[in-house]
Amino acid sequence: MGATLNTKKYIQSAVSFSGKSLFASVTSVALTPALFAAPPIAFDDWNESAGVISANCPVNHICNDSVNDAGVIQRTVETPSGDSYIQFILFDQDADGTVFRNESFVGASLNVKNGISTKQVIDKATVGDQLTSTAIINTGWANEPGVAPAIQLSQVQTMTFQNVDYTSSFSYEADEDASGVRTGDYLDITQRLVGSGSITGPVTTGTDIQKFVTRRATGSRVPSAGSLTLPNLGGGGFGGGGAQSAAGGTTTWQANDEIKVTWVGQLCDQCVGQGGQIATTNFSFQSFDNLVDAADPITTISRAATDPFTWDPVLGIQPILD
Repeated sequence: MGATLNTKKYIQSAVSFSGKSLFASVTSVALTPALFAAPPIAFDDWNESAGVISANCPVNHICNDSVNDAGVIQRTVETPSGDSYIQFILFDQDADGTVFRNESFVGASLNVKNGISTKQVIDKATVGDQLTSTAIINTGWANEPGVAPAIQLSQVQTMTFQNVDYTSSFSYEADEDASGVRTGDYLDITQRLVGSGSITGPVTTGTDIQKFVTRRATGSRVPSAGSLTLPNLGGGGFGGGGAQSAAGGTTTWQANDEIKVTWVGQLCDQCVGQGGQIATTNFSFQSFDNLVDAADPITTISRAATDPFTWDPVLGIQPILD
């Protein structure tokens, strides 16, 4: 459909991948978690069928279309408080099934003159491959400092190849103050493999799973001082026949510092090794670092454990090998 006819007049490219783009019509971009500042009408309160978009107008709101064409609507929305907004909705679907959805609100009255509330989604599904990428941006009148993020970006991909199930997720979030200045952010990258033995060697029975997680928090996402300790597991060395190694230690941080954790876990039950032996292989690696101070990161490695050794809520929910 021709819904993308004038998209670049309305929105400016911010994120791109796989030849497609997520768009953000913002002049100041920052990024952030699950809650977000609400637009004047809830996102996704519309549907599309055969290129025709039908958008709901809530009770006590006044909605007037200025553009209504295949895959696109632009209308003014007046809320019960008397504030007015311009709502823009775009829907496009490629021949390969890739779906692009864009919805945005900009202020059209004095009280909501500066700012934007927007959500864009790209959803691509093919045999054995699913990719969903989402951007939610709230700036100016739509931003709620200390309550909700200014912007959040996320991307999740699941795919199957050579009997391996692969999942990869990316999330980046950031906060802004009332002046639009970045105050903190949060990054989460997670990758998960199930059945990786089909690449490195046959797996007879049991569980075969690997997981990688790295997270970073800074500024407003580190609201208070704290510390984290990784154990000193001793052992005969990671590659020297001992069960575990690495010195561990303690890392401390102050409010607004920048801290980072990385964890890798593995369980391969009843895997066939290079010599044909059947064994169970456990592995867990974790490192933690305050990127502001001069101290080295602390690290622990185990060939007995599979999950993280310790965690702090400032870095989100503790992951597990699942």
